Amino acid sequence: HTAEDGIAGRQMACGAVLGGVLVLSARHGSDGPEQADRKAATKEIVAAYLNAVEKRLDSLTCRGILGVDMDEARRRDLFSTVCRDAVRVCTEEVEKRL
Repeated sequence: HTAEDGIAGRQMACGAVLGGVLVLSARHGSDGPEQADRKAATKEIVAAYLNAVEKRLDSLTCRGILGVDMDEARRRDLFSTVCRDAVRVCTEEVEKRL
C-alpha cells in the first residue's frame, strides 16, 4: 500500500475529507462535557462541511471520488489530478468555516 491507497489502504474515507474534519473539530470543538453548546455547534459546522464537500465531489470516499478502484486510478494517474482537486475542494470548504 502507498499513501495513495486512502487511509490505511482501505480505499474508504478520503484523507483530505477527514483532514478537514480534524481541522474544524480542533478549531471549533469543545474542551469537555460542560461545553455542550460548543459541541453541538461543532457538529453542525462539520456536517455542513461534509455536505458541501460531498455535493462538490459526489462522494466522501476515495473510491467514490476517483470513480474507480485504486489499481485503475494508479494506471490512469488520477492521484495527481482527481486527488489534487479533492484536496483543493476540502481546503476551500474548511477555510469557509474557520
